[in-house]
Amino acid sequence: MKKIIVSDISLIKAEKQNGITLSFKEKFEIIKKLCDLSVNVIEFGSVVNNKAEEILIKTICPRLGGVKISVGVGYDVNNVEKTYELIKEAKNKRLSVSMPVSPTQIEYSLGKKPTAVMELLSSITTKAVATCDDVEVSLEDATNAETEYLYQAIRTAINCGAKTIVIGDMAGQMQPSEFSDFINNIYIKVPELKTVTLGVKLSDSLSMAVANMFATIQAGVTEIKVSTIKTENTLSTSTYLSAMSRIGAKSGYVDSLNKTASQYIIKQIENLSAEKVGISIFSASEENSDIDKNISKPDLVRLIKSRGYELVKEDLDKVYEDFLRLAGKKDVTVKELDA
Repeated sequence: MKKIIVSDISLIKAEKQNGITLSFKEKFEIIKKLCDLSVNVIEFGSVVNNKAEEILIKTICPRLGGVKISVGVGYDVNNVEKTYELIKEAKNKRLSVSMPVSPTQIEYSLGKKPTAVMELLSSITTKAVATCDDVEVSLEDATNAETEYLYQAIRTAINCGAKTIVIGDMAGQMQPSEFSDFINNIYIKVPELKTVTLGVKLSDSLSMAVANMFATIQAGVTEIKVSTIKTENTLSTSTYLSAMSRIGAKSGYVDSLNKTASQYIIKQIENLSAEKVGISIFSASEENSDIDKNISKPDLVRLIKSRGYELVKEDLDKVYEDFLRLAGKKDVTVKELDA
């Protein structure tokens, strides 16, 4: 049986979905549920100088168990050590180097010449490998790259010590047979690729992500990027699971996902990412509404639960005592109750 590594990119994708900005608590809960789902990797983009994200990552790292955390280092070599400091307490950790390789994206994203981008890829990957045992290099738009440049980028990343190479498909226009040939040609031109893990990040803009997934797995891919929160043009976890349940086993492919509770967990995550997450009797516009200082304990408990919090009796008692103490001095808002 061929083991498939499932890497979840929900937290990278979800921030721009329908204008939603996930709170610290929502992200924390999503990460806990991704651990329950038994994904292999949970990914973040570059987070240096984003204090909220830095705190979140430092908070979750000791709690991840065997799930690997992967965090992007961006385009600045100086971010490598800063990023590693955030994840060093995790049992399993990875630094991710993401780089555009098509002419259009090189110019649009970085404003550099192709030779300068190759040098940047080399320097950042070398620094990342010297800092962390596990480094992934993701070539964001590999299917649109000039082939010789792509081969050079893959060869450079492997020679610098990257353990995983990810082929990104931003366009989503390849048919399965084309994608299979595309991967096979890379193996022929860059035989060093056989010494590392090969992954893909598939677009589903033409509803061909599943077909392309199986085509690339047959060609040698063993890591698949999915998003448990449904986002535009990305292979969703639910779609991946449905395809694997119907075709995976008979094709000899297995993964570590918790199949028994998968749909329940995915639904929970989707609910957490909805536009009115955690808000039932108070809307987002009422975050600064005052709570009646004479509110009964049962009513306060219902309010707490409507905000999405599940607390044991002892904690509820403590919150109620703290509320009464604070309400004796000033008006208490819903937002302050969250805090």
